[in-house]
Amino acid sequence: MKFILITLTFAFALTGNTQAEAPIGEIPEPTPSELVDFYFKEDADRMKKVFACESGLKQFDLKGNVITSHTRDFGIAQINEKTWDKKSKEMGLDYKNNIQDNLKLAKYIYDVSGERAWVCSRKV
Repeated sequence: MKFILITLTFAFALTGNTQAEAPIGEIPEPTPSELVDFYFKEDADRMKKVFACESGLKQFDLKGNVITSHTRDFGIAQINEKTWDKKSKEMGLDYKNNIQDNLKLAKYIYDVSGERAWVCSRKV
């Protein structure tokens, strides 16, 4: 029995591999839809419709510019700069340039005001 154990130990030492190696790969970025699912949980389907109406469910246009309205609303949730910029800074969020920060602030807004904070909530 000692001989088998020593032989196995020696075999592992020669290969330098004591456990199976996992393949290394890139973790895909979550889609906007998946992010809304994550932040809005059971209300995600409804909020996806609202955000699709507001921004096309996008943070950036095809040129990489943040989606911005003429009234200075930004990103996937079209968050108004005048109303929410101060709160964003207090929370340490960059809602204009980061989709996850935009949705974190949107979730805060939703928790405070409900979906009525978005014009599109009355359209969809």
